[in-house]
This record gives sequence, structure tokens and C-alpha cells, in this order.
Amino acid sequence: MRTFKYKDYDITVHTEPKYNPNSMDNLPYDKVIPIEVPFDDFNTCFSLNIEKDGESTSVLIIAPHYISVESCVLPHEKGLFMLLDNFVCLFDVEAMEIVKKVDLEPYGTTERPYIYGEDYIIHGEMNIYRVSKNLEIKWQYSGRDIWERYHGPEPAFEMKKDRICLYDFMDNYYELDYDGNLLFEKENPYQVNPYIGKEANNEQKRPDDSKKLREYRNGTRNPLRLLSRFFKGRNSRNL
Repeated sequence: MRTFKYKDYDITVHTEPKYNPNSMDNLPYDKVIPIEVPFDDFNTCFSLNIEKDGESTSVLIIAPHYISVESCVLPHEKGLFMLLDNFVCLFDVEAMEIVKKVDLEPYGTTERPYIYGEDYIIHGEMNIYRVSKNLEIKWQYSGRDIWERYHGPEPAFEMKKDRICLYDFMDNYYELDYDGNLLFEKENPYQVNPYIGKEANNEQKRPDDSKKLREYRNGTRNPLRLLSRFFKGRNSRNL
């Protein structure tokens, strides 16, 4: 459970069971808001219990499956900011409805939003975003691989006073300023593919293809294109 204060409203966020409009077993809610998801088991539900002057209203949000209820909601000057997988949403507490929704169109999923001044920094699986309070995407950045660590003590994502420190899955290191500019980059020359070569316990030397991959780092990187090139090469070798 998480709690927020907005003007005279007290808001609590609770994880809820699945909701099916055709079921008699649903818990009662004053309002139900689906976020472009089917009414099936592949979604995540949470409620907003909104209290003012002794009166309580419950609003159920039916969100995409890949969200964390514990971290997807943050305060906003007009109510609540929500990161619901690929959507960023603005929930108006007084109107008790979502008044704006923007699709980030990320590659992969999104992990968690963070407050930075009046804006929000979003840690995605393959993209880092800065989003304004009006839900405008100010910039986005992607690296060579997903923003998760295979090994190492440092976190894959860390916000510091003047920069964002990042590691990708192949242990390449990046530093961005809060305007989305690359300040520093250190490529790991010995990148271990965790899916092959474990028995030999050898590090596999990575070819210097960073020049090619650099074309995809400004937010237009397309993993599907990289995969198509990979399979095209495999097919040509098998002829």
C-alpha cells in the first residue's frame, strides 16, 4: 500500500485481484478504468481509495501486466502520474479520471519512474526517457543491450546529482546528463554471452562493431532490424 496527499484528498494505492466484468465475484468499485487491456488474466489491477471530508471513493485501474504497483504511481501537481507499462498517464484526482495518456512506444517493457524536478525519468528495459509534467517526451536514450546487469555490484540504473549512470547487460558503462547527452562511455572489451560458453569458463572477445551500433543510440535503434540482419547472415551461411 502507498499513500499520497493532494490538496484535501488522501489517496491510498492497493494491489487488487483480477477483474472480469462478467463475473459476480468482483469486489465493488465506484469506477473502473481499463488502460487498453483485455479483461483477462494477463493484466494487473490496483485501486485508488480517494478520501475527502469523510467520504471515500474507490477507483479501479486495470493496467497492462508488466507493471509494479509499488512503484508505478508518483505525485503530480494535478493529481497522480502513472507509468503503466508503455503508457504514461495523468490521473486527475478531482475528476477521478485519466485526463491524458501517452504511448512511449518503448522497445521492451518499462521498469520504474523517478521524479526529477518537475519532470520524470523513466527506466525502461531498453530505453531511458525524460518526460515532462505535460507528458511530453523530452528525450530518450538506448544502448547496446537492455539496461539490466548480468553481474557486478553496481546497479544498472542510478540517478546522481548531475548524471545518470547506466550499465547494460553486456557490462558496457554509460553516463548521461539530464539533457540526454552522453558524457562518458566505457565499452567492455570482454563481453560474456551468458547463454553460451559457460562450460569452457572463457570470456569471448567482442568484435569492434560499436561504430555500426552507434547509429541506433539516438532512440531510433531497432532491435528487430538487428535480428533480421543476424538471421539473414545465418541463412546465407546455411546455403
